[in-house]
Amino acid sequence: MIIIDIKLTGEMDGIELAKNINKIENIPVIYFTAYSDEQVIQKAMATKPIAYLIKPVTEKELLDTINSALNK
Repeated sequence: MIIIDIKLTGEMDGIELAKNINKIENIPVIYFTAYSDEQVIQKAMATKPIAYLIKPVTEKELLDTINSALNK
C-alpha cells in the first residue's frame, strides 16, 4: 500500500505517480491531501485509489482506511 499526497517535490505529482504505479503493480493507493478541488479529485479518482482523504483527518479515520485497504 502507498499513501501519497497530490503535491510532491519534483516534476511528478501524486496522481502521475499513482498512474505509473498502476502500470507496474497492483498496489493499493490512498491519497492523503489537502486538495479538495473537484477537478483534482476527479483526476485522482481515475487512478482508482482505495481512498481519497482530505486533510485534516482523525487518526481513527486514517487507521480505518489503512485497515480497509489491507483487508482488500
